[in-house]
Amino acid sequence: MVKANVLPAGQVKTQPAAESVHSSTANIANRDIFRKADEGDPNSMLNLGRIYLEGQGDITRDRSKALEWIKKSAESGNNKAMFRLAQIYYYGEGSIVDKNIAKAVEWCHKAAEAGNALAMYTLAELYLMEEEESVIINEEQGEQWLAKAHKVLNEDAEAGDAEAMYMLGEIYWQSPPLSPKYAKKATEWHRMAADCYEKQADAGDYEAMYKLGTMYKLGKGVPQDYSKAAYWYQKAADAGDPRSMVNLAEYYKYGYGVPENLSKAFELYLKAVRIRPDGATMLSIAELYKRGEGSSEDIARVVEICNGYVEADSEVTSGLAAFSLAEIYQQGERMPQDTMMAAQLYQKAAELGHGQAMVRVGRNYYYGTLVEQDYGKAFEWFSKAAVWRIYPKARLYLALLYHEGQGIVKDDAKALDWISRVEKESISVSLYDLSRELMSEGVPPNNIIDLYRLAADRGNNNFMYALGQIYSEGEGIARDLLKSMVWNSKAAEAGHSGGMANLAWGYYKLEDFDNAFKWFQKAANLGGLDAMRMLGVLYSKGQGVPQDKDEAIKWWHKAADAGNSAAMWCLAYAYENGEGVIQDFKEAFTWYSRGAEAGHIASIYSLGLMYGQGRGVAIDNVKAVEWWRKGAEQENVLCMANLGWAYLYGKGVQQDRQQATRWLQKAANLGNEFARNMLVQMN
Repeated sequence: MVKANVLPAGQVKTQPAAESVHSSTANIANRDIFRKADEGDPNSMLNLGRIYLEGQGDITRDRSKALEWIKKSAESGNNKAMFRLAQIYYYGEGSIVDKNIAKAVEWCHKAAEAGNALAMYTLAELYLMEEEESVIINEEQGEQWLAKAHKVLNEDAEAGDAEAMYMLGEIYWQSPPLSPKYAKKATEWHRMAADCYEKQADAGDYEAMYKLGTMYKLGKGVPQDYSKAAYWYQKAADAGDPRSMVNLAEYYKYGYGVPENLSKAFELYLKAVRIRPDGATMLSIAELYKRGEGSSEDIARVVEICNGYVEADSEVTSGLAAFSLAEIYQQGERMPQDTMMAAQLYQKAAELGHGQAMVRVGRNYYYGTLVEQDYGKAFEWFSKAAVWRIYPKARLYLALLYHEGQGIVKDDAKALDWISRVEKESISVSLYDLSRELMSEGVPPNNIIDLYRLAADRGNNNFMYALGQIYSEGEGIARDLLKSMVWNSKAAEAGHSGGMANLAWGYYKLEDFDNAFKWFQKAANLGGLDAMRMLGVLYSKGQGVPQDKDEAIKWWHKAADAGNSAAMWCLAYAYENGEGVIQDFKEAFTWYSRGAEAGHIASIYSLGLMYGQGRGVAIDNVKAVEWWRKGAEQENVLCMANLGWAYLYGKGVQQDRQQATRWLQKAANLGNEFARNMLVQMN
């Protein structure tokens, strides 16, 4: 469910007035809101509810009154209040409201029927995506609400609503597959939204400043420009917006659009958390503190803020604070480590409903970390977290406990049930990645293998594929190419395209190009994007098939158009060097850009070169440095070396021998000869 953009509940008792996002003029405005709310104005009722949720000016936070006023507004027909009420019930915000999906859906329906587009999209998401087990999939209803939301947003956007314009841009951008037609519509709506936001920002609207900064950050509706993003985040931060402070802190932390400055980053994080305490920001402060920024007084203040939230009446917020505080106590960097306190806080956060804390407490009992080992209690906490599909790790631990008979009677049927749910319902995580996580935490590899074989031996090709990956990568066990190929062969014969591709890779490593081509082709015909790319490689090199550069380009285009970033690099390289196509630097630049934006590390390095050398684009050393910095932070040695060179000669960045030495030394330590030679010349 889409969460409203409000400050977390749980006001810090000692928050300095000077650091509040609200000025003293808020008190005057609040009195006006009180008057209008008492007169029955639905918007004022909602605004008053929001004020009580946060605490503002001379109004102390009061969640009971917040709920009362939001309900009054909703019952008066305000669809925004109806949707906010749906969110409160969905998340179970505050001790006065228990999580209630039925009521959340009821109010979401009321809001949608009253014309709220966000509520319509939320209903579409619930009915189409099975986010909640208590909501039955209903594709017909889901599609109907989706269509209605489109209609309302189009009408609002045509009437000049910037939020509606932005949402339409997002919808078209995220619509799979991203066709050129949809990409054009997404860009058009984002551009119109950006124009509206800029006018609002120039008029002093800090919310518009924040959104404009984000659009420049992401390159939506405007050219991606970290410097302009930093400019707008700074203006919004100066106006008191804590989200902009956090984003600007990230920029100073990594040197995006502004010179890298960890002290400024720490200062901004600290300022933001004093205004709007947030678990992720608290952890960012702790991370920089570990790296030498800030004082013990600063971290004590963060601990004080966390403690204030642990005692707050909001279960959601205090659970997050307890978890953040537990992380700080357990790390114990530049402050006394207190594992006993960490264990107690993890427990408290779990009892307050924090899912990640439930998983952590389960792990603590499973391994006997911070507490006495107790498989029964581990089972209890993993069971609570496993209710949500966003915690597949908890489900896999449950399956292990059932399979091993630890803390519960051995029951392979239930073990199978849980790993089947992991397979079917996990969000953006593979069975192999989960196995790696658990093995890195201490689960014996053979326990994972035995568990996965339960499903694989019963014909589940996804577990066959995962077993092939485990043996191929050798995580926690000796790498075994033969066993990997046996399991990949079983998965491939059972119709798994990933198994086909991995089997093809096995043959490719053995230089059996005929079989490699056979299985890459089968996988490609089933839609395997990397298999399509590899078919292009085989055609390009004439391996397992007569050399055919045209066919190579065709397969790379097919994979790249469908989103394969490695294929984008292959196409870019071909256009840059005139291999199979007429040499075309602009086309090469286009494909390197797409690959880099998708996170492909070789494309990131190559795009920096294109900017630095002016190939397919005007020379822009600042852009070159931005991309090399991205690659360097991902440990790419070529990007590290080029970033060091840029600092040494002041290309696209202020000349800085200290930074040059830092990056060249890192590259040299990883074996880069260019960096070693540069260091010799410097000395």
